[in-house]
Amino acid sequence: MLKKLREMSPVKLIIATLLLMVVSAGAVYWFFFARPAKAQTDGKPKNTVIVTVGDFTTNLALGDGMRQSIIKVTIDLEVENQKAAAEVSKKLSQIRDVILTEIRDTTLLELNGADGMEHLRQDLMRTVDNQIKPYELLDLYFVDMVVQ
Repeated sequence: MLKKLREMSPVKLIIATLLLMVVSAGAVYWFFFARPAKAQTDGKPKNTVIVTVGDFTTNLALGDGMRQSIIKVTIDLEVENQKAAAEVSKKLSQIRDVILTEIRDTTLLELNGADGMEHLRQDLMRTVDNQIKPYELLDLYFVDMVVQ
């Protein structure tokens, strides 16, 4: 193979080298810049809407031998579209009520750590999702949280 390359004329060698460089540059451009974007893989619709439910400041439930604790949290909801966002806005008082009730039933011990936060998130999502049927709650975000 090396012998064939040495026998090629310099012009053919230059043309082959340039052709290889152009093809390589095109492949790099396509791979990094022009390739179509991947479809969403998290299963969420593309045009979701974030609705701010607001701030909540309340006492946590008292556990055995626990002192009284207070939580301040800001919650946003992600819903599937504008119609769902309108439903959340229409039922905001009921949604705030069920969120507040769920938070007040949580003890400081239950809220401890990332697992406790995720458990509260899942409980709140289930409760809020029931309020906005037939629309779907995609996610619930704790935007801000302080526990004392």
